[in-house]
Amino acid sequence: MNVQVSRSGFIHLIRWFAAVLVVVNHLRSFIFKDFVDLPYSNLLVKAFYFITALGHTAVVVFFVISGYLICDSVVKHTLRGDFILKIYFIKRVSRLYAVLIVALLLTALFDFTGNYFDRFGVYQHHMIFSSLPYNISSTENIGYFLTSLFMLQNIIHPAFGSNGPLWSLSYEFWYYVLFPLCCILFFYFFKRLFNIKYLIGSVIGLILVTLLLTKPILLSYLIWLTGLIPIFLHLKNRAFKYIIPAVTILYLIMSKTIVNFLPPGLIDGLFGILIALWISAFDNVILKNRFYFFNERLASFSYSLYLVHFPFMLMILTLLYNLNGTGFKMVPSIASFSLFFIMLIVIMLFSYLVATFTEYKTPRITHFLIKRFS
Repeated sequence: MNVQVSRSGFIHLIRWFAAVLVVVNHLRSFIFKDFVDLPYSNLLVKAFYFITALGHTAVVVFFVISGYLICDSVVKHTLRGDFILKIYFIKRVSRLYAVLIVALLLTALFDFTGNYFDRFGVYQHHMIFSSLPYNISSTENIGYFLTSLFMLQNIIHPAFGSNGPLWSLSYEFWYYVLFPLCCILFFYFFKRLFNIKYLIGSVIGLILVTLLLTKPILLSYLIWLTGLIPIFLHLKNRAFKYIIPAVTILYLIMSKTIVNFLPPGLIDGLFGILIALWISAFDNVILKNRFYFFNERLASFSYSLYLVHFPFMLMILTLLYNLNGTGFKMVPSIASFSLFFIMLIVIMLFSYLVATFTEYKTPRITHFLIKRFS
């Protein structure tokens, strides 16, 4: 059966799939031993560890998708002459904070619960996990909470509590700030679409933000900007839909198996370009079928999934480990794989529940804020 896929349908697909990759990466790092510590392995085990090692790669996918959606909206509204900076920031803030505030409160609750019942020092870094390289107890105070609340994690302090994945959220937020300022600068000189007040404001804003942000955030902005590629490039030949994913998979295999294949930043940058080119291979048309609605539904709570999964899974596994001594550092077996997939389902269901009270309320929050402040 030939399923037609539009660009938006493809974006929904890779967005929820990338979110699941992040979750399984963290989940595997807790439940299973590191690959180098396994007493045995086979092709299936190697494939499982390869797929579940793509968590960071999945974040690059998020950056490209975010860059494409934000850049496309800002550029189109600017060229039409109806771009309003205040409305833009209200939409971005309501989108981010609809889930973030609840996620931070849940992180505090889950960390407190897990730490209270923890007899093995999981939260004090007595057990070493690749996805948890620090002492959680040292990051559970009001300073860390406020830092993450105001998108300053990894600028002033690391992320609050056990919720390490929040690092990428500060990146996203500041890219939301940087891009319209860059657009104002660009369109002032090349299209004369803004007045001198906007130019001065954007220059001052860019200087202040650039001084605030760290080098890794600024360098990753280049990856985020690869989202511009699908706006101006459309690969109409259908062969690209097959060639690009084949090249992307080969590139991932080489980057994960060849030692010192390329510098890490360059690996991420080239991968971002491949994802952007892959998006360019799909028609930017309205095409809603069953495939579209299926992926749209799964993608609809991917943001909530990303923000709440880590402290939730850590608490559940800590309680389980303290109860019967299983749940951490297991070898591949029927029992460990069963736990892995049960936990994955539970995490997905819990994230969906959170989304019904947060992420799905975003349009209402946005409407309220626009009515209140614009």
